[in-house]
Amino acid sequence: MCHTLEAAPSEAPDVWRIVSLEPGNHTVTLFWKPLSKLHANGKILFYNVVVENLDKPSSSELHSIPAPANSTKLILDRCSYQICVIANNSVGASPASVIVISADPENKEVEEERIAGTEGGFSLSWKPQPGDVIGYVVDWCDHTQDVLGDFQWKNVGPNTTSTVISTDAFRPGVRYDFRIYGLSTKRIACLLEKKTGYSQELAPSDNPHVLVDTLTSHSFTLSWKDYSTESQPGFIQGYHVYLKSKARQCHPRFEKAVLSDGSECCKYKIDNPEEKALIVDNLKPESFYEFFITPFTSAGEGPSATFTKVTTPDEH
Repeated sequence: MCHTLEAAPSEAPDVWRIVSLEPGNHTVTLFWKPLSKLHANGKILFYNVVVENLDKPSSSELHSIPAPANSTKLILDRCSYQICVIANNSVGASPASVIVISADPENKEVEEERIAGTEGGFSLSWKPQPGDVIGYVVDWCDHTQDVLGDFQWKNVGPNTTSTVISTDAFRPGVRYDFRIYGLSTKRIACLLEKKTGYSQELAPSDNPHVLVDTLTSHSFTLSWKDYSTESQPGFIQGYHVYLKSKARQCHPRFEKAVLSDGSECCKYKIDNPEEKALIVDNLKPESFYEFFITPFTSAGEGPSATFTKVTTPDEH
């Protein structure tokens, strides 16, 4: 049998990071992708992470991390740091992958844009960064999950301002957050844009818990202030309020609607997802009403449920 002799890894690992600011320090979570067999030239045994303080050049730290780990967390003070990640096999070390963490906070205010994905993934574009860039990085993760579980990134060349992120990992009804960074010639990342969206929106998974307030002989107030629009399988666009009464007359602002069971009722549409209260007025004293409130996304309404009964008191 013929065995190929091992050689040192021939390529620097693909490295990226998340920086979170805490009082007095930066928490840097470093991630790297395993080298392909072609570039690993044998079994990777460990990764060396060298952290150098650029404001105090004499001080550097070495962290040795056994394979197959692909991330590590560093607590750094508010100085500028250069971080090198090197993959090692039994013969030697790979070229270093270099990232610079700036002393200045990078979390500048960037408006988040909503985007719509497709079955093919997400099509992203951004404005070019002024000045010299050596490339762009797009990173993404599940909006609701702990970031370490499914964090991914993609490197894009300096002359490109769009890319398609397609992966089998995108699931219907899950919201994904994307961040786009420009990399300067000094290897400092600058956050340019933030985007968020679903590859496929689904109808809401639950309805709000509704409170009845201020019940009078002619009106009552419905409110659902605690309803969270964040954890839904689509962007909540608003709410449908269904109302039934013996009179079968629809009140001003309400229109006639037919429910899935064929019964008739009145329906009012709220087009603002943050508007979580409604005064139902022009009611008769000592009358019986039923209501039901459900949110809607681009994919439809929340689950059908039973109506809640309300009786208005007499006028005295």
